[in-house]
Amino acid sequence: MAILRQYHNLPIEFKRSIPHPVEAFEIDPDFPHTFRPRIHENNQEIENTSWKCRDDLREADWEGSLGVGCVNERSGNFVATSFPEGKLDRNIPMTYLSEYAFIHDGRLLYGW
Repeated sequence: MAILRQYHNLPIEFKRSIPHPVEAFEIDPDFPHTFRPRIHENNQEIENTSWKCRDDLREADWEGSLGVGCVNERSGNFVATSFPEGKLDRNIPMTYLSEYAFIHDGRLLYGW
């Protein structure tokens, strides 16, 4: 589908995201740079939700280890990078559920 000429150079207005930190580009030369990825401006709060899920599982006497979930030190939280313009009140529960799903999936597949 062709993009009409009048729509080709329209500026995109970002309301809830910031450009991805430059350090990620310097650390990993394979990091994509055909476009500048964005991350949610409240990435830290979203990441804290992942840690909250892990803490809740420990308190509930989760048996086995807690495999790697949505938290990634280099690229940021999975939900914060996948939905950088998402509303925070929707990204928070999605992060919690995603973290639980990653951990639960690891337990079922790999026996963590």
